[in-house]
Amino acid sequence: APSPPGWRWPEDSRPSHHPPTSANVSQTKMRRIAVALLVAACSTLARGRRGAQGPDEHGHRRAGLLQAHGRAGRLHRAPWRSHKELYPVEVSFNIQEMDAAAGVSMVFDKKRRVARLEQGISPMTALAWGRFDDRIGQTGWSELSVETAASGAPNDVRVYSAGFVEGVLSCVRISDFYANTHGLLMRRESTSHALEGARRLLRSQLDYMKAQANVDGYAVAEEPEGAYWK
Repeated sequence: APSPPGWRWPEDSRPSHHPPTSANVSQTKMRRIAVALLVAACSTLARGRRGAQGPDEHGHRRAGLLQAHGRAGRLHRAPWRSHKELYPVEVSFNIQEMDAAAGVSMVFDKKRRVARLEQGISPMTALAWGRFDDRIGQTGWSELSVETAASGAPNDVRVYSAGFVEGVLSCVRISDFYANTHGLLMRRESTSHALEGARRLLRSQLDYMKAQANVDGYAVAEEPEGAYWK
């Protein structure tokens, strides 16, 4: 993908809480980090169909993702998360009415210091873009594609943008899967703890993947030794 014309990342805008990464981080590494971001967010995305959640450690009630982002212009913030966000994300459209097949793009507003999610594919100006062609009802398959700009912004910011694009595009389908599976598993008392077991399994697999890929937080600490994880 071509670099955004005239793009220059503000020197003072890069968050200090993320350690600098090598400029030659491969696309494979970026995809690994994006996958880690998506898996870590899946539980939050899936819970969006259930509406409001219980109070967090500050006593605040938090809304589900689809409910919280259902209105245009909503800023994505996660006060209950332990990590600090790279940038707030502004969603300029109704996610529930999104045309995922037409795609979405993540652009950065340098004046306001916010990332903005827009409808449509804009490879000349966006940090990341993608589309999700959900044809499970017709063919039994869905196709998800996500791309990032070749250069012009720090790797962690581009990966953050790609992970957010991927999560938004697939959140409705993930929520459907969760709702269907939850209804099947919760029919009997004997299966009421099945979801917690699946959650522990996924968490342990994610921890193992991050350890093998040398992912420290949301950045690659160093080149993995194994050829499989490079």
